Order: sequence, then structure tokens, then C-alpha cells
Amino acid sequence: MKTSWRIWQYMDKHFVMIGTFASMLLFSVIFTLSVGAQTRVTWSDPTNISQSGSASDPVMVVDSDGVFHALWLDEFAGLYYSSGDGSEWSVPIAMTLPSGDIVPDLVADKNGLIHALWTDEDNRLFYSRARASVLPNSSAWTARALVNDDVLDFDVTVDDLGDLHLSFISPVETSSTQPGVYYRRMRGGTSTWLRPTLLYTSPYFRSLELADSNIDVSTSVVGEEKRIFVAWDNRPRERVYLATSDDDGSTWSEPIEVDQPQAGIVGSGPSNLLVEANGDQVMLLWRMGEKDSFCNQYYQWSQDRGETWSLRQPVYGSTPICLDNFQFIPGEDYSILMGDADQVYFLAWDGSRWSDPQPQETLTSFVDAETQNLVEMGCLQLLRSGPSYINAIGCDLGAGQDVWTLRRQLLDVAGWFPVETGWGALEEVEVDDVRLLSPVIIFDRQDQAHLLWSKSESIQPDSLGKSILYTVQQDGLWSPSAEILMSTSGKAEQIDAVIDSNDRIFVVWSGGSDGEIFFSQADISQAFVPDSWSEPIILPAPLPVGSSPDILVDDNDVIYVVYAVPLNEQRGIYRTVSDDGGDTWNEPTLVFDAQGEGWAMVNDPRLAITENGDLHLLWTRYSLPNGEGPLGLYYASSVDGGDTWSAPELVVQGPVVWSEIVGTGDTTIQRVWQQGDNSSATLWHEQSEDGGQTWERIMPVSVFGEIVGNPSIFADISGRLHLLIIVRNGVTSYLLQHWVYNGQNWTSESSLGMEYLPQTDIASLASDVSDNGKLSVVLLNSNFTEEATGNYRLVNINNSIVIPSATINPLLDATPLPTITPTEVVTKEEINPTPTPTVTPTKQIAFTNEPGNASFSRWVYILGPVAIGLIIVVVIVLIYRWTKR
Repeated sequence: MKTSWRIWQYMDKHFVMIGTFASMLLFSVIFTLSVGAQTRVTWSDPTNISQSGSASDPVMVVDSDGVFHALWLDEFAGLYYSSGDGSEWSVPIAMTLPSGDIVPDLVADKNGLIHALWTDEDNRLFYSRARASVLPNSSAWTARALVNDDVLDFDVTVDDLGDLHLSFISPVETSSTQPGVYYRRMRGGTSTWLRPTLLYTSPYFRSLELADSNIDVSTSVVGEEKRIFVAWDNRPRERVYLATSDDDGSTWSEPIEVDQPQAGIVGSGPSNLLVEANGDQVMLLWRMGEKDSFCNQYYQWSQDRGETWSLRQPVYGSTPICLDNFQFIPGEDYSILMGDADQVYFLAWDGSRWSDPQPQETLTSFVDAETQNLVEMGCLQLLRSGPSYINAIGCDLGAGQDVWTLRRQLLDVAGWFPVETGWGALEEVEVDDVRLLSPVIIFDRQDQAHLLWSKSESIQPDSLGKSILYTVQQDGLWSPSAEILMSTSGKAEQIDAVIDSNDRIFVVWSGGSDGEIFFSQADISQAFVPDSWSEPIILPAPLPVGSSPDILVDDNDVIYVVYAVPLNEQRGIYRTVSDDGGDTWNEPTLVFDAQGEGWAMVNDPRLAITENGDLHLLWTRYSLPNGEGPLGLYYASSVDGGDTWSAPELVVQGPVVWSEIVGTGDTTIQRVWQQGDNSSATLWHEQSEDGGQTWERIMPVSVFGEIVGNPSIFADISGRLHLLIIVRNGVTSYLLQHWVYNGQNWTSESSLGMEYLPQTDIASLASDVSDNGKLSVVLLNSNFTEEATGNYRLVNINNSIVIPSATINPLLDATPLPTITPTEVVTKEEINPTPTPTVTPTKQIAFTNEPGNASFSRWVYILGPVAIGLIIVVVIVLIYRWTKR
């Protein structure tokens, strides 16, 4: 009792302080709630527009005046209708349509018309329309018109000119029709459907069920040019297809197979292909695999109305989700993808990348405020309302069985995307009035970038490099360039460099009067001092002629150099090695005897090493100078340090203008090459996980525009492959594209736009990344004036990237859709049988709380009860004081 009395005395004496503290806590909670309500973007309170139960199959359309129209089926009373502004809705009324009790698909045009299409129980497709302003009036609808017999599934859209475009699947085979995909069009302002055009036929469609069918149609109108896109599944054959037309559907392209199952992976087939065109931008979306198995969402996009396509990429990177019922809603700043996987998610597309998935809990389920029952949302449909609103309509799949609408703003979409470090500013490293060439950049273990290049004595584009210059970047600043090596006669160009574990930098180049292969070295701490470089030596060769040297150092600091003797006697590919830091070199080993094989010319050897110490080599066959040029790409490997080599293997025949090979694991090797000229080039990628015994073809990118210079490719410390390309996408506009291959997929990283004079020529690209994720890119360009004079510039740009701490576990990817077919491609099946790849299980992705739903910080739930408790204590104290008086 004494203890209790002292407590009361204490509280009595300090009740003012306690009350003040409690008030402050309460104010903090209220402030937190109010700020949260102000800054969080939420879904509106759901509106029950059916108010009857037994409602299902809702559809919603917005007309040219911005009025929303909703239609649904009442189990007992037929069709019902309501309209509004997307927020407020009219009282529902019964409605009679030519479709009877069938809810039709509705589309609105810009002329104030609403078009309806539906199939009856006999799979006959019908059409009717009415003016949006008198939509509920049954007499306003035109009489139903038969469009086609035997329609299993269909999709319809209206273009900006008012034309209706219809695609459908027919499963019936008769003497005059075939099972397959068809297209029909109705000209705007008319009521007649043009004759159907068969786009694709398959006998497998004869047994197709509605649940296993999929078809989609979209249009792009830019000025006076129109392109129609039709996408569909052949689900029994696990294939998805796309066809296009540029003449209003009169003629069509051959169907393009967008994707197919991955070899050796059961249940990996594509399905649910969707196409959405918006001006010049076109998006393809589809699912690979099935739920509870190998499953992910994939996409390709085009920036030129489908002329060229990006590579096939996963929407969610390496953490897959298996979406059902997905919809893509285009927009000017952001397009929205909605899908259902345990709950509803939104993802935003900003024109180059996808946002992180955003759970939309209110679209999954919510509590009916009147009944306190849980509403389980289904049959969702989204509509865009202006640039900043998304409207949704759906039905309650639970006990309520009502139709609900709700809307939300899209003001927070920019925050859905992961934070990017971004590119820095372009910085000029060197400017000269004579020709510069052969830049190469490498990082040391201290994150310092070392840059070397060759310098001519003339501005003429065919002048030879005479000396080698060097600079180093420390703390973001480039040192003054130093002329470290010079050729007293002939040339000094085709530079390559590498750094060993003792911080020695080794440089090789083609020099002298005949093109001998030279070698020199220096300590990286003194490399900017010309006298610190060793006296150049000529590497062993059968003849004093050499070209395109390539150098690497293994884990034991053994130095390997390969080079070509391109022409004349003893032409071929050679390798030499030094195990004492470059002081002495072994006699050259003949890797490939071009003379013995009857080749006119050979060049461009590219050397790589895998973690197990095996060497891997690419080289190119050429015609004689001034002939056809490059004729094919070849490969060989060595398991004994290059003393002996496997038999030459043809990779591909055709004009291979650039190639590179990189080791990314113990026995994993990547080879990438560019085929065709720069204006119509295709980049190809093949991966081997068994040391080059078998290869899997993977196409990295389809390039939008003209490739400028050669690409640059390298692997970071985690084993990911990085590809950088310069693309000319306008008269004065260039785009630096960065792509990453993580062992599963190529993904697009942030690009950098650059503006130069129309006469600027970007001649070369070099890049490397440090172990800490500093990416450095060097561009060599020339700015020529109309008087044909000018200067050469070395320009540097940096970026920071996140390098995974764990080594990538490669997973072979399926062959994506090529834009250009290489000439006489020799695929992996012609070399070795295809191995059965294994699937590495992936973890289920974890998502953050939905922005905008009533899920406040856990501190609110802690501080709230504390404040309430203290208020109760103050009240008790006040009562006690009053009773004491």
C-alpha cells in the first residue's frame, strides 16, 4: 500500500509533465498519420456499382469525351449498366443489347462510337455499335451483324483513324476454310467487314480449347503510316508468333516465331503473347513455363515500329514471378503492366527498363466497409484516365458477388525504379591534330585506370601510328600524357596490354617496318615515366611479320601472346609464352596453319583463359586484300598451355567484322561476334559450360541504328559479361549502350546519349571495369570540318556498377528472335550434340509493402497505444485529484 501511495503521490505531483509528454506523443502520432496520408499515393475507396449481388463479367470502356461506361451480367436480371467519371457512378439500370445476356467486348473510337463484339454458344461472332451519348438506349444499337462463323477466340482494337481491326482463331477445317489465325478490318464510318485474311494455319488448332487459346491485335499510326500487329499462341506446339501488315491488312509478313521452349527443359514453353503498339514504340510480352515450375515473364521491345527488336529479356531479371491475366496499359511517361501471382502486382516501363514489382493489395482483396466482409477481387480490367490515373473494375469472387470500381494516381511511379548511379560527364583526355588510334584501357587492383594509345604523324585517315602514349587516372584525374615508346621506322599500333599480380604492366604491339610483334613492360607506379619502360624486344616469330597481337596473364603470372602472320609463306596463327615476367620467350607454336589449309589470309586472333587454365582462341579467315574481306570465324582450345591445340572448328561462315572470347568460370567460355556491316549488323553470342566441347547459341542484342566502331566486351570479377556499343541513332546523335549477361540473360543497363557534329566519326571504343565496380569507357573520335581538317579526341566517361559478391551460376538461355539471319551459320548442332541443361532453382522474390495502402510504419502502431495509455493515466490522475479535493 505504501508503494502504491508513493506512486500516486509522484503522479499527482508530476501530472502536468506526464500530460504534456502524452500530448506530445499523441501529436506526433497524428502528425505521422497525416503526413503519411498526404505523401502516400493510395487507391480510392472501392465503390460497389452493382449493389445487387450475383454480378459477374464486368467490362469498362471510356469514350472520346472521357465518360466511363461499365457493363456486367446479373445472374437473375440480365445485363446492367452504369456510367460516370471514373470516381462517381450513376445508379445501375437494366439494359438490353443485341447480344442478349452475353457481355460483349467493348471498344471506343475517337468519333464518339462504342463498338461491341461477342460470340454466342455456337461460336458465331457478332457485331453491333451505338453512340456513347445514348449507350443505355436499346434502340440506339444497330442490329447484330454476323462477322464470322466458328470463332473460338478473338481480339479487337480501333486505331486513331477509326478503323476496327479484328483478329480471331478458328478451329474448324472445311473444304473452304482452314484452322488458324485470321484478320478482318472495318473501315471507319462504314458498317461492312472486309474479307478475312488467313495469317497462320495449324492442324493443332482443330482440337484447341478456349482456355488454351490466345490472340492479340494492336496498331501503330505515325503520320500517314500505319502498321498492324497480330500476336498469337500455338499452345499445343509451345510456340508464340507475330505477324505485321503495312497496307491495312491486305498483305502480311510471314509469321515470326518469337519464342519456343528451352532445349532440355520440360514445361518451358512460351504462352500468352501480348503485343502493344504506341506510336513508334512496340512491346511484346509473354510467359515462359508454367506455375509451380520453370516460369518467368519475358519481353522484347522495338523503337522503330517493329523494324528491329531488342533481345529477349526477363521482366524481373533472375528472380522470376509467374503472372496470370496480365495487362499492359501504355502511357506517355510510364506504361503499366498488371499481373496476378498470389496477389496483384504493378510494374512500370519507362521506355528502357522495368521498375521493381509493386504489390497492389487493394486490387487483391479489401474489406467491404458496410458488411465488414472480405472482398476477393477477380476479373480485373484496367483503363488509363489521362496521364496520371489508372481505373480498375473487377468482381467479387467471394460471397459478396458484386462489381467494384476504384482508381489511383500514378504520381509515385518514379520511386518504383531502383536507384541508378548514372553516367558521369564526358571528359576529354587527349586532343591532337594528328591521327590517334588503338586505345586500350585496363584497371589495376588499386582502381587506377591505365590508358594507352597510338599516335601518327599525320591527320590522314590511312596514316600509321608511330608512337605509343600513356596516361593514368588517379582519384578521378588523368595525368598528362607521356610518349613512352616510339618506332624509329615503320609503325607502332594494334596495341594490347595487361597487368600481372606484381603490378607490372605488359604491352604488345605491331611495329617496325614489317610489322614485327614488340613487347615492353614497366611497373605501374612509374609507367608515366618513359625511361621506366624496358627496351622493346621483338617476340619470336617464323618471319619478321606480325599482326593483331593479343596478350593475357594467368594466375601464375605466365604471359601468353598470340598473333597472326596474315600473308605469304608460313601464314597462320602463332602463340609464344614467357614464364619469367617477359625476360625470355619460347619459340612460337603454330596454332593454325593457314598456308597448309590453303587460306589466302588469316588475322584477328583473340585469346582467353578459363579458371582451370585452359586456353581458348578465335581467329578470322580473310580473302586477299581488296577482295571479299572476312569469310568466317574459327575456334580452337588448348589444355596444356598452348603447346598443342584442338582441331580448328568453324564457328560461322560470313563477314565477321569483330569478335571476342572471354572466360567466365572454371570451364565456362563466352564467344561474341558481329556479323555484317555496321549499318545492318547482328551481334551473336555463344556460351559453353564444358570448356568448348559444346556451345549454346544466345543472341545478345538487336541494335537500333548503325553500330559505330567495334563493340567492347569484358568480364567483371563475378563472371558477368559486359558489352558496350556505340549506335548512331540520328544525324548528330549517338547512344552508348551497356548490356550485361549474368549467365542467364542479357539485360540492358543505363544508356548514355551523346550529341556531336554531323561530320564527327567515332572510330574506336575501349572499356574495362575495376574489381570495385568502376566502369570506364574511352571513345576515340575525330571532328572534321567541311574543309576536311580537324582533330582527334580521346574522350572518357565513367559509371559505377554493382558487382555481385557471389560468382554467377550460368544457366543456358533459349535462342531469341534474330533480326538478321547470318549467312551460312554453322550452329552448335552441326558441331556437337546439344547437352541437356539443368535448371538452378531460384528463390521466391520478396516484395516491399504496397505504396499507398493503409499499411503505416510499425512505429505508428507502437507509439499510438503508448500515447493512448499515457492519456488514460493522466485522466486517472485528474479524477484522483478531484476526488481528493
